Amino acid sequence: MGYSIERQFPRTISGLKSKAKKIARRDSLPHCAALDRAARESGAHDYQHFRRLYGGTQSILPFRHEIILEQEWEEAQSGQPRRVALRLPLSRAVDDLPCRGIGRLPRVRIRHRKGNRFLIDASNSSNEEFAREDLVRVARTIQFVDATGLVLANARSWRRAPYPRYRGLDHPSTWMNPETGRPLHVDEPYADMRGTLLGPFNDSGQLWCQENQFDWLRPNWAGMYSPELCCDFILMSHKIEGEPLVPVARKLEAYHPAVLTWTADFIS
Repeated sequence: MGYSIERQFPRTISGLKSKAKKIARRDSLPHCAALDRAARESGAHDYQHFRRLYGGTQSILPFRHEIILEQEWEEAQSGQPRRVALRLPLSRAVDDLPCRGIGRLPRVRIRHRKGNRFLIDASNSSNEEFAREDLVRVARTIQFVDATGLVLANARSWRRAPYPRYRGLDHPSTWMNPETGRPLHVDEPYADMRGTLLGPFNDSGQLWCQENQFDWLRPNWAGMYSPELCCDFILMSHKIEGEPLVPVARKLEAYHPAVLTWTADFIS
């Protein structure tokens, strides 16, 4: 197969600029327009959105392991089942992840496993586009665990925590350090093109954190739910009882950038 700009999906600022130069030469575009186009092809809305997601210094870990995520979909005309598959590199073996099986993660339902291949049940009425979106979302959730070492919190334990809970979260999830048992809350509200939060956290969440001894951070990492639709990624934790946020944010920002869009690895 010959060289193709379209098959490049940069995950760093330098990589994006390199692709943008090729696009500008090929299509006779101004450099700023080429940057925006390259960013959109990597799943961001524009260059500034890409910078907000991936502007940090990336120190790529050695990714010596790989799993293959698959999902089936049905052709509308023929009714024949088809399958898409996505390669996901990991820094550790999948069975060494602290979650004790990726089927324990939110929105990850495994129908079948054979070796390092996982057939994932569809979370929606599946067509090819939905199947791809599902697998990319699953991949980001697995990456979050691989990067941070956190596990999904036991609902019974964190509901009994001796501090109030903010109830206005958008696409929330609660995680826990398995060694300390300390929880950490994730909120993934929608944001506009400039990164201004649009969800309930923007209305009262920051003030609530100040009044209830909570810390919050917006790591330079795409998030799990839907960064391609401009969902932001916020970490919240109680100052005394919760998991410290800065070490978690640093682990995410030092990790291989999150999968933003389908990378056309292969279709079976």
